[in-house]
Amino acid sequence: LELLATDRWDAVIVKGIEASGRVSTLASFVFLQNCLAEAKIPIWAHGGVGIHSSAGILGMGVRALVFDSQFYLFDECNLPHFVKKVVAEFQGTDLATIGEKFGKSWQVFAKLGTKIVRDFKDREISLTASDFDLFISKEVRPNLRKSYEEDRGIQGLYFLGQETALAKIFREKFSSIGHAFQSLYENALRAIELAVTKPVFTENNDVAELLGAKYPIVQGAMAQVTDTPLFAKAVSDAGALPFLAFANTPLHVAAELFRNTREILR
Repeated sequence: LELLATDRWDAVIVKGIEASGRVSTLASFVFLQNCLAEAKIPIWAHGGVGIHSSAGILGMGVRALVFDSQFYLFDECNLPHFVKKVVAEFQGTDLATIGEKFGKSWQVFAKLGTKIVRDFKDREISLTASDFDLFISKEVRPNLRKSYEEDRGIQGLYFLGQETALAKIFREKFSSIGHAFQSLYENALRAIELAVTKPVFTENNDVAELLGAKYPIVQGAMAQVTDTPLFAKAVSDAGALPFLAFANTPLHVAAELFRNTREILR
């Protein structure tokens, strides 16, 4: 964060955990809030940038958005066909992180059968912090380059992140990268205007009325926390819609919890 409190650079790219390659351990929305509080220079956001989240990120005060894997399936992208195939079949859990114990997280593509990543994870156990930097330059980066030159399929090494799962959505929704940029820009303008003219958290608005609550807030369920009638009452009294958590609660216990909660909320 101290890098943001200087005017030595024109801008800084802040990467959340949803991005690829070297990333933060924090989600973009959390990390960006920390950074914006300290920044004296413009911030560009990389990670978690989707069709709707882009508007929220810009609304926070970010100056620009960085896209990469969201556009990998477009014709304008000149990635090899075998890499595009990996992207097209990508699932949000096809990931692994190396270097996290050194405070240098690198996010890469990995299925259960991706041997090269498994081997890297095993090697990492015996490395020191200084060894890890050398490991990245001497082994990770060369294998990364070869994976884009040779068809290694799921055995290749690719810098991909959680947001790579958006590639299929972007390709289905937009005809080209230019079309995507124009649509994202227009969507962000509409969303920000709506947020200004119709504040989300006003009392008794349309969403709140739909929920039967004072505020348009839904309390998330959490096992062993939101499984008591008194907790539900406290949430309801504060103006939000409460939810109960059951997890593996036996049916007869859940039924009693329902009855007790219904009584206390009357």
